[in-house]
Amino acid sequence: MDFEEALGKALPTTTADQSFVLAELRRMGGAVPRWRDMFDLARVGTYGHSYGGVTAFQLCEQDPTPRACLNLDGFFGPHDRVDLPSGKPEALVFSQYWGGPRGDALTDASMLTPVAWWNSVKGPLCFAVIGGTLHSSFDDLGMIVSVLGINSYFLGLGDIDPFVMHRDSTALWLSYFDALVKNGAPGALRTGLGRNPSVTSWDCK
Repeated sequence: MDFEEALGKALPTTTADQSFVLAELRRMGGAVPRWRDMFDLARVGTYGHSYGGVTAFQLCEQDPTPRACLNLDGFFGPHDRVDLPSGKPEALVFSQYWGGPRGDALTDASMLTPVAWWNSVKGPLCFAVIGGTLHSSFDDLGMIVSVLGINSYFLGLGDIDPFVMHRDSTALWLSYFDALVKNGAPGALRTGLGRNPSVTSWDCK
């Protein structure tokens, strides 16, 4: 079994794990009064990085609870079987290495490329590219090694300042979920994307 096949076989389990957590939060909210004030399960979004991003998309397909999903630089292999489209808002944030649907650098024919993803989903759908990033730039490791005085670029973390990455990427996730999950105002998402200083290209449809 190769790596991609192993990940594909794991996808139903990782998706079921997240559905289980949502179901338990719903159950506990009904059984324990103080939990009802802590979680608003009518306004849930899901996101993840890499394989976690693929899981986030799959959860949107299979579970009615999430209202929108966000995938951080995760791509679909031949065994993932992600059922697109879901009809829910979806977004994929690309590292500069891939370039997104406007500059597709993925050459592995076994993967669903950014262009194929963009063309396969009717919407509502957005993408954004964060400049100066590689796949691992979305991790917290960049801030840790920066404090230690290590050049994060040589660890595959890109040449973006890791603290700038943390600031601007967090603003991006918040604008996405605030617009589509919390406030239900999609127009605010376009404003957030257009004003984010680290976003080099973006589009919605």
